[in-house]
Amino acid sequence: FVSLELQRTFPDISVYGVIGNNDSYSRDYRSEPAGAFFRDAKVAWAPLIKDKSARSAMQKMFPYAGFYSVNLNHEKLKLIILNSVLFSYKANGNGVANAASTQLAWLHDELESAEQHHQRVLIAMHIPLGVDVYATLKLRLFTLIEFWKPGYAKTFKAYLGEYQGEIAGILSGHMHSDWFQILTLDHDNEIAMTGTPAISPIFGNNPGFKIYQYSLKSRQLSDYYTYYYHIDENRKWGLEYEFNRVY
Repeated sequence: FVSLELQRTFPDISVYGVIGNNDSYSRDYRSEPAGAFFRDAKVAWAPLIKDKSARSAMQKMFPYAGFYSVNLNHEKLKLIILNSVLFSYKANGNGVANAASTQLAWLHDELESAEQHHQRVLIAMHIPLGVDVYATLKLRLFTLIEFWKPGYAKTFKAYLGEYQGEIAGILSGHMHSDWFQILTLDHDNEIAMTGTPAISPIFGNNPGFKIYQYSLKSRQLSDYYTYYYHIDENRKWGLEYEFNRVY
C-alpha cells in the first residue's frame, strides 16, 4: 500500500527504499538473506525507481539482503543503500553473519570504485552508528550499549577513514527523532551524519520528515529543512527549522 501511494504521489520522482528493523515476515530484527521478504520488497520497490539503469542495479543487488547502490546526477554521485539491521546487536536469522560480512566487503568495493571514478557518495541506512540510549538506560547501569556489534562498527569506521574524501554524508533513521552529528576523522575532511525523524508517533514523538539540499558545485549536503506535525496542538504540518539558519 505504501509503495503504491508513493508511486501515485510522486510519479516523476525516484524513491529508493531502505530496509529497517521491522521489515521482516517473521519478527523484529530478523532477516532471511535471499528469502521471500527481500524478493517481494524488490517487486514492490523497483517501480519507484524511474531511471532504468538504476532500477536494474537495484533489482540485481537487493534480493540477497536488502543492500544496493545506484548512480545519480549523470553518475557524478553514488547513492549506497545499506541494510544496517544486519550490523545490529539484535540481528538474528539464518545467514545473517555471512550477509553482514558480505555487505561490508561489498561496501569497500563500492567506495573504492567511487574513488576511481571520481564520484561523491551518499550513504543511507536505517540504524546508525552510535549508542542505543534507550537500551543503555533501561538495561545496563554504567554500560554503554551501541546499536551495532563492535566488530562491524570498527570495520565501517575504518572504511570511512579510508574513503572520507569521497563521502558527502550519511543519512539514517531508527531513533524516531531529529539529530545530526559531524564526524571528524582528520583535519581535512568532515562527514555529516544526520537522522530523519519518524512519520510514526508510536514513541511519543511528533511525526516529521526532512528535505535535503545537495550542491552539485560543492559536492556536499548544503542544507536541510525539517518539517513536523504537532499532534497535541494545531494538528498541522509546518516547518520546524532550516539547518543553515539555525546552526
